[in-house]
Amino acid sequence: MSVHAALGFLPNEELFQHERPYSLKFEPPEGLRRTNIQAEYRENIIEDIRGHEDDFNMEKNGFALVPFHTKMTYEDFENEDKILAIRKQHEAFPIATGGTYEHNQPTTMVHIDISKDWARQLAGGLNHKMGVRELPSQNYRFYNLWRPIRGPIRRWPLALCDNSNLDIDAIEIGDVVFEDFTINNEYIHFSPEQKWYYVSEQQDSEAWVFVQGDAKPHTRHGVPHSSFQIPGVNNDAVPRETIEIRAVAYFEDDVQLF
Repeated sequence: MSVHAALGFLPNEELFQHERPYSLKFEPPEGLRRTNIQAEYRENIIEDIRGHEDDFNMEKNGFALVPFHTKMTYEDFENEDKILAIRKQHEAFPIATGGTYEHNQPTTMVHIDISKDWARQLAGGLNHKMGVRELPSQNYRFYNLWRPIRGPIRRWPLALCDNSNLDIDAIEIGDVVFEDFTINNEYIHFSPEQKWYYVSEQQDSEAWVFVQGDAKPHTRHGVPHSSFQIPGVNNDAVPRETIEIRAVAYFEDDVQLF
């Protein structure tokens, strides 16, 4: 069943004609704002793909819902030796507590994790860390895998935008700034032509896999995505707990990326 829900977009402001949207992932010095973004929340129809999951695939839509099973138990996800990063919703989210969350919280701003320029830098940097001086291939693409640690998800599910008709003019490169490095991602302006999807009651045996970018100028951008709140869902529902993995896939040079 489709739902009407609000998603957070980058507003069309004159500011961003002169200044990149940014967010700081550390306590800024006095006088510097943590972010220059004030999200613009717009109502969208988000279609539930439950029951017709096979109608969506990577080549056509940029994303797919796939079966995913693991030998890791729920308790294993608290073991730092078994996992490096985890995203657990605080019970008070989205109301700020004033303190620092133990885990990353659901992202409510529509975005693509990797810009095309950053994809090139990231691919090179990852290989250098592994002692590889040259990329195995210049034909590569980044993917995200997103799944619940505990299902079903009723609070703050993930919405994904079909990237087959994504308006390039709706994309703005942004900076996510840490103390010792900066990531270039992409923020999205609202467009009525965008088509949004989610899956109801996502289980821990199901994972979203979706494109997040490559360095080729002629290929499509990654899949915009964001968490969202389903109207009418009781806040007493179990808080969301998910894990997200980013991977880079290398292809033979003659494989055509879409």
